[in-house]
Amino acid sequence: MRRRCLIYDKILELANGEDVKLAASFREDLNKEIAIGMTNYMIVNGSLSEGHEKLTKAQRYYQSKKEMLALSDSITYQKISSMEAQADLLDANDMIEEKESDKLRKKAAILKAELKLTSALISMEDLTRQLKAFNSVRIQLMGYVKNRYPNGIEQAEHDNWSAVLEYRIRNGESARNVPMSSIDKAIYGIKNNRPDLVTWAQVEHKDIVENKYHGDIERFLKEESQIALDKTTT
Repeated sequence: MRRRCLIYDKILELANGEDVKLAASFREDLNKEIAIGMTNYMIVNGSLSEGHEKLTKAQRYYQSKKEMLALSDSITYQKISSMEAQADLLDANDMIEEKESDKLRKKAAILKAELKLTSALISMEDLTRQLKAFNSVRIQLMGYVKNRYPNGIEQAEHDNWSAVLEYRIRNGESARNVPMSSIDKAIYGIKNNRPDLVTWAQVEHKDIVENKYHGDIERFLKEESQIALDKTTT
C-alpha cells in the first residue's frame, strides 16, 4: 500500500511540475504564437494555391466553400463534445462524497470534464478562425466566379483542369491523369511537344485518323476540335 501511495505522490509531483504549468500557460498564446491548425497565411498561400494545384480563381473559390463545409462539421462535433463535457461536469459536481475515494473520483471527474471543455474551446476558436479565413477568400472571389460561371462548378471544370494541365506541362510533370478529353489533351500535347498526351487520341480515334485523315493526327485534332466548337455554339 505504501509503495502505491509513493507512486501516486510521484505522479502528482510530476503533474504539478513547473514545466507543466508553463506549458499550460501557453494557451494564452493561441492564435498569436501557436496555431493548432493551418495559419491564415497557409490557407491563402498553401491549401488555396499552387501547392495543391488551385491555380484558377474558380478553383480557389470552390475549394474555399468545400473547406468551410468540412470545418462546419468539425465545429458541430466540437459542440457535441462540449455538451457531453458540460453534462459530465454537472454530474461530477453532484457526486456524493461518502469516502476519501469518492472525493478523489469526484475531483478527477471534474478535472476531466473541465479539460475536455477547455480542449473543445481551443478547437472551436481555431476552427472558427480558419472558417473566417476561407470565407474571406470566398467573398473576394465570389463576384468574378459567379459572373464567369453562372451555372456552377461543372461549367468551370474545363478551364480549371486546363490550367492544371498547362501547369504540369510547364513543370515537365506527368499529365496523363488530368481529367480532360483525349482530343483536348492531344491538342496541348501537339502544341507543347508532349507526345505522351497525344497517344490516347491516336488510340481512341484510330479508325477516323487513319481512314479519314490518312494518319495526320494534327489535321484530325484541328478539324475535330472545330467541329466540337461549332456544336457548342449553335
